[in-house]
Amino acid sequence: MFRIREIYIWNGEQCATPYILMDNTFVYGPNSKGKTALAEMIDYILGSHENLTHDGLDNITHVGALLTNDKTKLWVKRSVKDGLGYFYKRTKRSAYTAITYEAY
Repeated sequence: MFRIREIYIWNGEQCATPYILMDNTFVYGPNSKGKTALAEMIDYILGSHENLTHDGLDNITHVGALLTNDKTKLWVKRSVKDGLGYFYKRTKRSAYTAITYEAY
């Protein structure tokens, strides 16, 4: 089983600062501040067939995450605009490699 350690959001070619998740991360706040959008992004990163439709996510081109377990680190990235781009990499400095949905 993997844990999500970081979430990444791309707006065009630039990657935003990673959102770092601790062992116990709580997401809370007033209505309309992005809690549901964050949950949708996590679901999408993990392979949901639903497109990202929440308000405020229209400028995002890719979403990604750092997944870890006791032995492995795996960076995954998914295209938002066409929903067809699936990518991974095994080290922080390596380039993303395109893969099929089944492999993703």
